Amino acid sequence: MKRSGRRSAAALVVATVTPFPVAAKCAPPDFLTGEQSAIFRAVVATKPAEWFGPDSVALLVQYCRHVATANAVQIEIDRAPLAPDSMPALAALLRIRESETRAILALARSMRLTAQSRLKAETAFNQHVRAADAGREKPWNFGRANPI
Repeated sequence: MKRSGRRSAAALVVATVTPFPVAAKCAPPDFLTGEQSAIFRAVVATKPAEWFGPDSVALLVQYCRHVATANAVQIEIDRAPLAPDSMPALAALLRIRESETRAILALARSMRLTAQSRLKAETAFNQHVRAADAGREKPWNFGRANPI
């Protein structure tokens, strides 16, 4: 209910002095390795401060561990020789990489980190079409050396 008349100076000061609380971004736990902590910070930096609450930090920790493990497995895959006698070891590494990728994808979806979890199918398709059209040469510029 509104009051008629002028407002007091005290009423105006209370309304302008109370700031909104600013949420701090969560820091990586101490038990993570250096690479895992870097992944943690990189993911947290891409989201608003309130995105990762105390309830989702455990998921984010597991996500970072899986990404670091997948990176290490990929390094081993890149080092593996392509000789017939090394194919069983390479096949085992590829299976590990696939399972890590599945775990990463499941965790990313549950924390809504992927574009698929944030966009409707129509919106994603429209963005894809616009991105494809952006690099295409316009019909009125065909054959021109210096399009304006």
